[in-house]
Amino acid sequence: MKISKVSTNFYRLDDAFSDELLTEIDSKFANVIDWQLREGASGIRRESCIESPKLNEEITPIVNFIEQVIDKKVYSNGSVLWYDHLGYQNGMHTDLSPNLAVNLQVYLNDGSDNMGTSCFDEEWHSVPFKKNCGYILIGPTKIKHGMLYAAEDDRLSLYQSFRDTLNESNIW
Repeated sequence: MKISKVSTNFYRLDDAFSDELLTEIDSKFANVIDWQLREGASGIRRESCIESPKLNEEITPIVNFIEQVIDKKVYSNGSVLWYDHLGYQNGMHTDLSPNLAVNLQVYLNDGSDNMGTSCFDEEWHSVPFKKNCGYILIGPTKIKHGMLYAAEDDRLSLYQSFRDTLNESNIW
């Protein structure tokens, strides 16, 4: 895994997970028809929570990095798999929940760079939309982020958010 700074609050992840974990995660996409439909953006997103000891193990160095950068302990809000269908777009926004101090998203398939998430942190930034690449966004309630363009194909990713408070808020 390699983490590189893109801007003050935006970091790029390359080779985020092992091939073993990617294979495990890929198998979870076999029954997306049973996943929860998510509303609130244009198009269709299906999502499913994922629990995996291997994921917990491999996400630990990322958590350690985040805690070092923000100089606070973070707590997981749970890992979610996202299946965004062709045409899906989650436009520019800031997150509202006090449960969100850091967002992590790792892409699980290859596609056009237009399909990635962008953020405005003093200027526009994004990372390539390629398998096992992703980003860490510090302060998603303050930094505008989202998809500048609709998905040109199916868009698979793992999303993980973190809060910097021990107790969860009921505001999502």
